[in-house]
Amino acid sequence: MIILTGFEKFSLFSENISESFTKSFPQSIQNIPIVKKILPVSWINSIENYRNLLCSLKQYPKLVVLTGVYSGKKILIERYAWNLAIGLDNSNKYKIGFINLAEPFRKKSSLDLEILISYINKPKKISVSSFPGFYLCNYIYFWALSLGKGNYPVIFIHLPSSVNIRRLKRNLVNIIKIIFNY
Repeated sequence: MIILTGFEKFSLFSENISESFTKSFPQSIQNIPIVKKILPVSWINSIENYRNLLCSLKQYPKLVVLTGVYSGKKILIERYAWNLAIGLDNSNKYKIGFINLAEPFRKKSSLDLEILISYINKPKKISVSSFPGFYLCNYIYFWALSLGKGNYPVIFIHLPSSVNIRRLKRNLVNIIKIIFNY
């Protein structure tokens, strides 16, 4: 199975495209079921929801795809998650500091993102990024990489805030198919 997550709306965004995108995503790709989860914009509840989802599974996922929104124009696939969190969540909880003192300062996706981008062959619309920010996108990505312990690939994809969801779904379905075939 594939895990696909998005976040609920927050801050300046009247809607969060990652939530709409996740809810409308297909139920399976290449006969692999997709488990979808909308995460709250909360330091505590986002990781609790994610952990509960992992604990409810009977096996490791084949892939975890985490999504979030940003105000740019390209789809960004994040290379790193950083062990630092800063910001005010929807529960009015402010966080600043390390995510987990027992972990390294950054973690890297196990996927070779440059090769993935070359297979996608749309470098003008999809790019690799090394900085997912220090807010909840980075936070959940760091935890997902930590909890996965290298047993399955985990990626974080930042979705542009103003984009055609149908085209976005086609692009992500293509990315997932490429991951399984390379």
